[in-house]
Amino acid sequence: MSGTPLFPAIAPTADPTAGSARAVDVDLLTAWADSDPLIPVDLSVVSTRRLRVLCNRLYSALGEDFPPYGALEAYAAVANELEQRATHPRQ
Repeated sequence: MSGTPLFPAIAPTADPTAGSARAVDVDLLTAWADSDPLIPVDLSVVSTRRLRVLCNRLYSALGEDFPPYGALEAYAAVANELEQRATHPRQ
């Protein structure tokens, strides 16, 4: 086994037109950090109907070839909130 890494290091650059096919667009890689979250931060204020819609949409997104970043965690959070509401209904 040689000491050569399986994946060569790629130096990030902010200029995607730097001429190299290996140039990485740092803005594109971090664009998800600036986007809106997949679900609201406080799920307790969301209606049960809306939670069901979110849960269905997130489940569908998980079936895609490349699901959005955080979709699995968002699905788990919404499913957990729905389960909590089913076992401990509000009065």
